[in-house]
Amino acid sequence: MEKAFDLRLLDQYWVNGSRDTNFTDDPTSHGKIALIVNGEDISGCDDGHTDYGINQAAPRLLQTVVLDHAPDPEDVSDTAIFPHGCWILSSCPNCVIDFSVSHLKSDEVILSQFVVTGAGVRRSLRLSSRAVRLPLTEYAQMVLTFAEQALSFLPPRAGADEEAEYYELLRAMHVKLIALVRKYLVKGKVTRAMRREAQSYPVFTLYDIGPWAALRKPSGLRRLSDRIVGLRKRCLGR
Repeated sequence: MEKAFDLRLLDQYWVNGSRDTNFTDDPTSHGKIALIVNGEDISGCDDGHTDYGINQAAPRLLQTVVLDHAPDPEDVSDTAIFPHGCWILSSCPNCVIDFSVSHLKSDEVILSQFVVTGAGVRRSLRLSSRAVRLPLTEYAQMVLTFAEQALSFLPPRAGADEEAEYYELLRAMHVKLIALVRKYLVKGKVTRAMRREAQSYPVFTLYDIGPWAALRKPSGLRRLSDRIVGLRKRCLGR
């Protein structure tokens, strides 16, 4: 029986095409996915030029297991579930996928408002007529499998200078969110504590706490620095 929704990680590699898990020059892993909605793969990955930032997408997906998410109607690029992977802290709008995740009291989710851009797409495709309703446990298991597969490829540290620090933080949040989703699958219920924990990881907004944020709001430099230090202690133990 054909699934109404299916998400799979098909391939993962570095910007130079290498699949060497000891490669540490690139802070973003790239890859191809299958994203099937109502029987059709809408990922665009059949185009040879289209891929996505996998180590950015995995923790974002994990967070949606316990939290609602909706595409930004003004600019989908920075907060898309699947960014392009061109920069560890953000994304260009050229190749992203986003969709809304709405949690129901019946322990189900509705996935809708699919937005797809990409090398093979001349304009953003807003597939507003597509919507899928499925049990949260089914969605969670699918996301967990994707995220565990992605994590197994990632070395503990990659990139240089500030990018290396944010790679390490993002990977640590990836690990913690995997543990959170496993906890949900054992318990069978999303609790307030789970939501609070998920909200504490800025996997969609790393750019807002990076050094570049201080260029936009210099007066907030100390607050931004404190947030980074706090995250480092919570996620990395130092």
